[in-house]
Amino acid sequence: MVNLVIDNQRIEVKKGTTVLEAARKNGIYIPTLCYDEDLLPYGGCRLCIVEVEGMDRPQPSCTLPVQNGMRVKTNTRKLNQLRRFILSLILTEHPIGCLVCEKREGCGGYQDCIQKTPITAGCVFCPKNGSCELQKVFDYLKLKSIPHPNRYRNLEKEVEDPFFERDYNLCILCGRCVRACEERSGARVLTFYHRGPETRVGTGYHLSHLEAGCLFCGACVDACPTGALSERFSRWQSPEEEINSTCLLCSLGCAITLKVKEKQIVSVSPRKELLCVRGRFALPQFVHSPKRTLYPMVKRDTRMVIVSWPEAIEQAVSILEANRNRSALVLGSDLTDEAIRSGLKVARRFGMIVATPDPLRCRPIRIDAPLILVVNLDLISDFFPLYQRIGGRPVILIDPFPNRLGEKAQIWIRPRPGRELSVLEKLFKGRSKDPALSEAQELIRNYERGVILHPPELKPPKFKSFTPFPIFRGANLLGLQKIRGLVDYQSVLKNRGIRCLYLIGVKPEAINRTIIYQNPFLLDQKPDLFLPATTFAETGGTVTDIFGKRHRLKPAIPPLGQARADVSILDEIYER
Repeated sequence: MVNLVIDNQRIEVKKGTTVLEAARKNGIYIPTLCYDEDLLPYGGCRLCIVEVEGMDRPQPSCTLPVQNGMRVKTNTRKLNQLRRFILSLILTEHPIGCLVCEKREGCGGYQDCIQKTPITAGCVFCPKNGSCELQKVFDYLKLKSIPHPNRYRNLEKEVEDPFFERDYNLCILCGRCVRACEERSGARVLTFYHRGPETRVGTGYHLSHLEAGCLFCGACVDACPTGALSERFSRWQSPEEEINSTCLLCSLGCAITLKVKEKQIVSVSPRKELLCVRGRFALPQFVHSPKRTLYPMVKRDTRMVIVSWPEAIEQAVSILEANRNRSALVLGSDLTDEAIRSGLKVARRFGMIVATPDPLRCRPIRIDAPLILVVNLDLISDFFPLYQRIGGRPVILIDPFPNRLGEKAQIWIRPRPGRELSVLEKLFKGRSKDPALSEAQELIRNYERGVILHPPELKPPKFKSFTPFPIFRGANLLGLQKIRGLVDYQSVLKNRGIRCLYLIGVKPEAINRTIIYQNPFLLDQKPDLFLPATTFAETGGTVTDIFGKRHRLKPAIPPLGQARADVSILDEIYER
């Protein structure tokens, strides 16, 4: 441990901590714009300068490691004069009308309409007004005016890509988005181009983000200290409440924060590792989609008719009673443990077979091995948080088709379609004359231990100390597989004795059977009975992720319309 004094406060921190980190951990504010705790220290803005006893000039605290006996001052007249000068230079190319306005505090009540202007000419026009780090630094330094000419860049707002908008008239060139794109996501899409007063942030060759290979993970948006980068869906929605929960859009169980305003989810942010594009940007539109059906419906002739919940429950019980011992409960793998248990009670009462369309006999995966073999999976596009957990470990990819992971893998073997398992077997046999196979065999010999990640439909055997793990999508498949006697959905469809299907989270097939369909979305389906269920953002419960870790969900908003939690629907059917 290292002992030092910051602003006459004695502090003890770990060796290797920077002065800025030590100050923040002990509640001492040092202004900065280029620092981000998730990125490597940069020392670009120079606003975090401090005075250190024994050093003849101010030092940037974000790159200065602590030392025993160090005495630091963070808030002196000299420091603040230097900071004001630096900040005034930064603001020469940033809209300042609202920052220096003497009536700034009194105009808050007029912002609702003003914010709709397409040009951000001041703070009240900006989506980050009130949460902008530049505003915070400006207020801390108590700047009254800018002694230098102010130039508006007059750049067009970039809105051609999905999910977030870019207004580089508000950019202060701190570099946080560029560094986040490289250090956090590894995409390296953003860069600086031009020089001097014409310096800009953008993609190489001025391509769109889609063309440049952006992952749309949101790392750049999270890192931006101003309103230069903002989410499109929640651009003008300042959250009133934040709820920590778990994403169930796939099996990885990513930790998320749901941001709520007026009982509506306006945005999602990661709590730990970055999210994929679905978890980061799609969830609010998924939960509040206009395509959701929020009322129970019964098919009468060829039309779907809205009914009350008591009538819907009575109809469900009537259908199941009429098909006692001739029906199947088909469960999707996104249900909570509580919903599964309630479903089993219903199945026992009506003598139902329990089935799932998801793969059976999966197990928790482990990726702690030094070498990763990936077969027919694009981890970057489909399981980005899993790819992040792999880190910088070497990857051998076997996939005949275009794959973004191929750009990052140490070796990419592209066999003919259908020959992937054959190639995998060759890697663990005698030396191959094929250059790519030979290189991969050398890598395997060097590491001796690894894992094989593959889709559930492939069935590779275990090779020496390389263990295969299927990568499945179901958010609670491991919880679902605890059911004894669980059968495959296809076997149910082939069973002519089954006359009724109760589908929960499973899309109906075009078959001549009585269908009860329970899901948040009805879409173009016409089952005999539709029961509107909530999404995971509207319900609580527990799930088990692909690593075998259990998570507890917290409802962020009440159920929309007349939608009900799966547990509530199933329990009412059981008790009727």
